Amino acid sequence: MDDTGSDVRNHGFHSQPIREPTVALSAGALNLAREGREALETRNYDRLRTLCMENAEWLEESRLFEAAAFRGSIAGCEALLSAGAALESDYPPLLAAAYNAPGLVKYLLSRGALVDGAATAVSSPLCSAASGPSLACARVLVEAGADLDRDGLLRPGSALNSAEDPPPNGDRAKYAAMAEYLRSVGATKPWEYRRASTFWEGTVGQLTTMLIEAGLGLVAGPPLIEHKSAATHFDVRRCRYGYRSYFQGLFTAGMTASGGACEFVLVTHSFWPTHRGAIKEPRFRAPVDFLATVAQRTLESSEPVHGDVLDRDHPLVGGVTWPGAFNQWLVVEHESIKLLAAEIADPKLPKALFLVPVLDKKPLKSGPEARARADFKANVKWEKPAMKTGKNNLTIPLCYSARWLNDLL
Repeated sequence: MDDTGSDVRNHGFHSQPIREPTVALSAGALNLAREGREALETRNYDRLRTLCMENAEWLEESRLFEAAAFRGSIAGCEALLSAGAALESDYPPLLAAAYNAPGLVKYLLSRGALVDGAATAVSSPLCSAASGPSLACARVLVEAGADLDRDGLLRPGSALNSAEDPPPNGDRAKYAAMAEYLRSVGATKPWEYRRASTFWEGTVGQLTTMLIEAGLGLVAGPPLIEHKSAATHFDVRRCRYGYRSYFQGLFTAGMTASGGACEFVLVTHSFWPTHRGAIKEPRFRAPVDFLATVAQRTLESSEPVHGDVLDRDHPLVGGVTWPGAFNQWLVVEHESIKLLAAEIADPKLPKALFLVPVLDKKPLKSGPEARARADFKANVKWEKPAMKTGKNNLTIPLCYSARWLNDLL
């Protein structure tokens, strides 16, 4: 059966369903998608099951599970599961079901679907429910323990952002009811651009956070980890850019209060999962722990400078898990931060040092060659070329692949 049922900047969180970039299907997947959708339309679920079992190699690529979930078809999803379809994939069915099929949401959760989706899911089911908007779906997900503030990979923004910023043709009353419900259960907007100038007062490393936000035009979120000992106290935070941007930053905040003279920044793709659920997985948490280790070791020794090369056996980075298969880091003091700090001229402002991966096949030589490379990197603009593997690259390579990434990287 089917179940249907202060400074203000433009952030663009319109609550329209997130559509991934169109990815061309292989011939086999295209044929399966066409025939499978016909079976769904006619509710011929035995035919659907047989088609999927006979064409198992193209099942995920065909996105039939997502198509069945968008229709709210419990019977269709049962047929796909019996044919071997995966509950978690690049296009998870729960993400589609949550727009307006509460019965199917309950069913998929009962079959083992992750309430927040996999770490690499493009968005979260709760964001889908808020975008619908489907209050019934949201209630089911919240009662199942959904992360209220989980953000997506394509854009910063939580479920409450989506509910409070409906599309122009959206039902305002329904979105208002959704927002009211989410606030009542404790949902917040960690990536809100509309913040008072005093927002960061009293937080660890507040000057660093304000400098990073202003210098790169981004928004910082809650700490990922808090590093606290008898002598030191600093956070590792993440910062995200505006809608459709390609970058996010991980940075330390509070090093100067612990006796250091600099803070450290790593830049990753926006599609590197760093939300609370993701950093439970070692491969996604690696850059966070790496940054904290480098910061702590710097407090115990000497800080690097612009143009330094850190090899795998360097005291600051040796013996710790690296967030990638490359073998060197280049220390860069980026002009976007340096110039802003010079304008502010506050002696309490820390120096921000970026750790940029060296992806060359040949090792980068310390000295004039490394210094020239660092000078070049310091002036690379925060645009899409800075995430490629060429000379402009500033980012850590992604540690996973997904079909929806094909048109974006």
